[in-house]
Amino acid sequence: YLEPDSLGHAIQYRRDQQQSQKSIDIYHQRVQMLKQLVQLYKRAGALVYLDAANCAWFDYSEADIQAIADALNLSGIEEATGITVNVSNRNPLMSPLS
Repeated sequence: YLEPDSLGHAIQYRRDQQQSQKSIDIYHQRVQMLKQLVQLYKRAGALVYLDAANCAWFDYSEADIQAIADALNLSGIEEATGITVNVSNRNPLMSPLS
């Protein structure tokens, strides 16, 4: 699992800093670093998973879903084995099942 919470933190920092140039630069550096690590570990024969945050991190609006998808795509999800989510927080369901 490549740096759990890394993409979530990058997205959140950019949001918290009102899309400042510094936060955008940090975001792009982080996703590029993850993309390089995916390639490096895959060449070494590792199973590589990217973390897609957890159900309490974002409100999972359409914009949040797009932000996570963009970050996963830029980080090389197409070369990774898959994605994972942080289940250790044990968050309740966001809405009751009917």
